[in-house]
Amino acid sequence: MDYGKYRYEQEQKAKLARKHQTQINVKEIKLRPKIGIHDYNTKKGHVERFLNQRAKVKVTIMFQGPGDDPSRARPRPADAARGGRPGDRSGRIAAAARRAEHDAWCWRRRRTQESKRQMPKIEDIEQREEAV
Repeated sequence: MDYGKYRYEQEQKAKLARKHQTQINVKEIKLRPKIGIHDYNTKKGHVERFLNQRAKVKVTIMFQGPGDDPSRARPRPADAARGGRPGDRSGRIAAAARRAEHDAWCWRRRRTQESKRQMPKIEDIEQREEAV
């Protein structure tokens, strides 16, 4: 057998090996503990679709921040002052009331500044009296 025929057969074997090999794809899905039921079903559907495509799936559950572990949750300042629990909505109501009070104060301040600008100066009044 000559070298050219040997090389040709080796190339054919390598080509056949490449033809029959499969590419392994690894897909990743990330979940959090407080995921909603609809979001969970959506991600579950993605996992099933990936498995039907003969891909490998890596599922990662992420624990990050105080929201994922209720025992580590820090109360917000408004909640702590009131003695409330984290996640209690009355702190938001108090914050909205403080914001409305601040807006009213800014409006009153702006109105007094505008009225001060419209007041005539004493020098202007004296000049008008001299002119008459």
